[in-house]
Amino acid sequence: MAKVASNPVACQLKSAAARARYSDPAKREALSEACRASMARRRAADPSLVERQREAGCKLGSSGKGGAARRAWCPPEHLPEYSFLVDTKRVPAAEARAMIEDKIANEGAREVARISANLLAAEQKRLRDAY
Repeated sequence: MAKVASNPVACQLKSAAARARYSDPAKREALSEACRASMARRRAADPSLVERQREAGCKLGSSGKGGAARRAWCPPEHLPEYSFLVDTKRVPAAEARAMIEDKIANEGAREVARISANLLAAEQKRLRDAY
């Protein structure tokens, strides 16, 4: 049995429904208010929830952006590719990180080879010009 999330038609229908649901500002505000009210009820029912959420937020970074804290290792120029692999292609994060790190290492090796070749050529030119 195929998963619903793997069906592109179902994903498109869900995306269209979500866009339609959130396109109306009044409806969007009503949904946001319902979520806020629900969280307020949960916090009132379980006082320790507030502390757990605060601790979780601290662990993810002071900005409160968990994704940014988890992806801080990735250079900004490679972040779109990493995000594409993880979010769109559903590659496991550890595997995507290894792929990006390999790419960075290869780029570094190519850059070192290019600089070395330039230095070698400059040295050879200097020796030729010396005679």
